[in-house]
Amino acid sequence: MEANSRERIREEIMEDHLRVLVVEDVPSDAELVSRQLNKAGLPHVVRRVETREEFVSAVKSFNPDIILSDYRLPQFDGMAALALAKKLAQSTPFIVVTGSVNEETAVECMKAGASDYVLKEGIVRLGSAVRGALVRQRTLEEKQKAEAEVLRQAEDLRRSNRELEQFALIAAHDIREPLRKIVTLGDLILSRYRGDLDEVGQDYLQRMQSSAEWLAHIVEDLLRYARVVDETQSTELINLNVVVQLAISDLVEDGVESVRDINVGDLGFINGDPWRIRELLRNLLSNAIKFRKPDEPPRIKVRSRDRGDGWTELTVEDSGIGFDEKYLDRIFLPLQRLNERGKFEGTGLGLTACQRIVQRLGGTITARSTPGTGSVFVVTVPSASTRAKPDGAMAKERGSQASKLEEKKVP
Repeated sequence: MEANSRERIREEIMEDHLRVLVVEDVPSDAELVSRQLNKAGLPHVVRRVETREEFVSAVKSFNPDIILSDYRLPQFDGMAALALAKKLAQSTPFIVVTGSVNEETAVECMKAGASDYVLKEGIVRLGSAVRGALVRQRTLEEKQKAEAEVLRQAEDLRRSNRELEQFALIAAHDIREPLRKIVTLGDLILSRYRGDLDEVGQDYLQRMQSSAEWLAHIVEDLLRYARVVDETQSTELINLNVVVQLAISDLVEDGVESVRDINVGDLGFINGDPWRIRELLRNLLSNAIKFRKPDEPPRIKVRSRDRGDGWTELTVEDSGIGFDEKYLDRIFLPLQRLNERGKFEGTGLGLTACQRIVQRLGGTITARSTPGTGSVFVVTVPSASTRAKPDGAMAKERGSQASKLEEKKVP
């Protein structure tokens, strides 16, 4: 692809009428330069200058495609011209064309930003040097334009996603109240008029109730997800042992059983947003409990390990039903489920939220699993080194962090 691009640029250069600015005090040498460009098949027009004032004026009015400069002139010199060119025409290739230059001077020119240098005694190389400098410059410009376009498209996508997420949040809020009324009225009909309905009517009403309740679950999860992906985020020192206990308390409040089967190690500290890390742990623990084996209590371990490279590895391991790792990418997609809806609760947004939380921290989330043997979810998040604190200070911090997190609970 890059070779094709360079070949296309070479062909364009051969067809262009190049504007060549020559910094030279000897007219015959400027004519020699022009002849060599003609021999190389490079159509061009030359403007010759020999003073600083003429050079500045020509750069602004002539807008050269390339600058060819002698190294020494009576009233000017190549290094001064190069310095000016970097200020006035930074992207324009600059080649030093001189009668004599030692290796040290040549290196000095290249370090200062010259594209190349050509000795007048080897002037036959001028055409290839000019073509090479132009190809490199135009290739760089095309790359920069492509990168700018990618950044623009990425920003457009981010803006579009923000607008879509905001729309979803508004829609979820608007849908929640009518859904509550549908469920409430359905309950009233079933309790007051059950005897007036035949079996088919009762079945229809119960199916309507089930669908409405399912949609209500989706709406609630969408609202929670919208809060997770909201732009605002705080970053602070987090005591993971405090946060995981709060996540377990959330599960208890939600009526989740088997939380006593969660074994939590000494997790230490990380840097992140406390509320979002709490949501991350709540979702991972909820899944570990939800996808347990039938008639077998779940065995869940929560561990962390500071890798020593600025990142901490947090793992949630379970003994549940597991899954085939060929579906690993799919489990993090929104509203995707590997099991039938009636078999396990959930809307398929929990792991999507986990991934977004971790990505916002610059980390990663993945999983290892084998059907029938359980799963291990591995989260990488920024570490936070901290000295051991006195028990009193730790208790004070635990209470403070818990208090702040309670204020952020989703209504």
